[in-house]
Amino acid sequence: MNDGNIYLTTSMDCTAKLWSRTERLPLVSFEERSDYILNCDWSPSHPALFATVDLGGHLDIWNLIMNSEVPTASTILNNEASPNCCKFEKKGSHIAVGDDSGRTRIFAINDKIALARGEEWTVFEQQLRQLKDAAVREQKTDSLMRDFAFSDI
Repeated sequence: MNDGNIYLTTSMDCTAKLWSRTERLPLVSFEERSDYILNCDWSPSHPALFATVDLGGHLDIWNLIMNSEVPTASTILNNEASPNCCKFEKKGSHIAVGDDSGRTRIFAINDKIALARGEEWTVFEQQLRQLKDAAVREQKTDSLMRDFAFSDI
């Protein structure tokens, strides 16, 4: 779905963020974990689906239509090495996760999660517009608060 106007970032502040090229602030910050989020990837088959891996060994699948507060699906990768990258295969029904020992694991994703139904494309576009509108309002409020926070007496 990603047409280049929205993108995800991961950070050492334990968040993943959804950005729009047209907004100064992130549209959404995902803060479910308390470990560094090392990588993310958009699903090629679902407009609102992405994955993250973190230093704590979690692989999280997020669906922004269903919930932006918590992952839709999550698993802990039980091995000594920490996952550091993830990549959906081109159909979106599998995801590869690489770790710092060089090992790659492939996970199947249930089609009910992996594949978008027709209306989800439209719903996600509407949701993005709402998120952008909220970001603009927040920027205006932040600007007003800075302007009026202090005044000379």
